[in-house]
Amino acid sequence: MKGNGPLHIACLAGQTKVVQILLDNGANVNLKAQNGFTPLYMASQENHVETVKLLLANGANLQALTEDGFTALDVAVQQDHETVVVALLRSEKRKGFHALHDAARKDLTKPIKFLIQKGHAVDIRAPNGFTPLHIAAKYNSANAAVLLTNSGADIDALTKTYAITPLHAASKFGHANIVTVLLQAGAKPDKPNRVRKILISKPRPFIIMILFMPWYKKLYENRVSLLRSHWIK
Repeated sequence: MKGNGPLHIACLAGQTKVVQILLDNGANVNLKAQNGFTPLYMASQENHVETVKLLLANGANLQALTEDGFTALDVAVQQDHETVVVALLRSEKRKGFHALHDAARKDLTKPIKFLIQKGHAVDIRAPNGFTPLHIAAKYNSANAAVLLTNSGADIDALTKTYAITPLHAASKFGHANIVTVLLQAGAKPDKPNRVRKILISKPRPFIIMILFMPWYKKLYENRVSLLRSHWIK
């Protein structure tokens, strides 16, 4: 039976400085100990959020499974460690996005339910105006979409710039199952988005002269020819 190495012990105790020293000296950040526990799993289990962040920054595998098939995120949710759950979900650090957006993108229903129960806003906005339901619709996260709609998410939430709804997003990417979920939840099938205005600059006067006045066109061509011959010399 595998025992715990120094890195596992430091992670269990939340000794972040020691963890850093061990990693700097070649310790395997994803080494499995007894029951398949990784250092990240142990730090998550014990609610050591700074240690968790350090491990993630050094390449800890979020998807690593214990012998019973659990991840670090699973144990953090199970143990009610909110800050660790958020840290694990935000490991990719997409600026302005929330842990709920990341959970929706990955179709992780347990963390979504956990965060909503902890008071995180179900319709929290990303910089582009997307709610978690927009994200679920875009990435075909059917389970997340069902959970979010059942949790009171705004079915017809609009983004600021182009008034995109979750149904628009699902329709664009061809996610028929998400379209069905949203329609069954009451999404408006005929709701329009906001059309982007295309600005067409007015043609410059000299271009019009070149196109429609043969004598000016000839003058322009002669001038170009003279300039070319000057530079060739």
